[in-house]
Amino acid sequence: MRSDDPRLSPIELDGQRLLLPSGPGWETLRRDGRLDGLPLGAGRRLETYLAIADRSPELRVALGRPAGEGEARQPWILCHLAPCAAGWRRVRVRSQTCFGCGWVGVTGTARDYAIYEGSPDPLAALAAGEALPTLPCPDCGAALPEPPIWAQTVRQPTP
Repeated sequence: MRSDDPRLSPIELDGQRLLLPSGPGWETLRRDGRLDGLPLGAGRRLETYLAIADRSPELRVALGRPAGEGEARQPWILCHLAPCAAGWRRVRVRSQTCFGCGWVGVTGTARDYAIYEGSPDPLAALAAGEALPTLPCPDCGAALPEPPIWAQTVRQPTP
């Protein structure tokens, strides 16, 4: 598949062009494992990213190119995107438990330098991510251990 395929929707985020594949686009990419002749991530990362997004309907997996000279033959970068008031944002996805009430969920934080790989100015992108409003526990309103911009409930607290 080529990056100009209509099954890939381009967006600009943090100064980087990212591609959002449609369902049929992902079918082709999963089968071929390459885009513009280059691998999608390293090893089994693609399947891991897609498995997480498949369980969280609001999350999307985007593809981007590494920044800098000498990166032309490197694999495509994978990143999770979550919706927030400011539009799509890159997130690092993890599970969290609220220490206040026992809520368990999957959350996305924009406060991780590594998720801005490929951005021409990752420090500025990180600063923008850190400036985003964060969410409290969806059940009791307490602060979560790692402040998320996106959250999905896995298990409600036991009364």
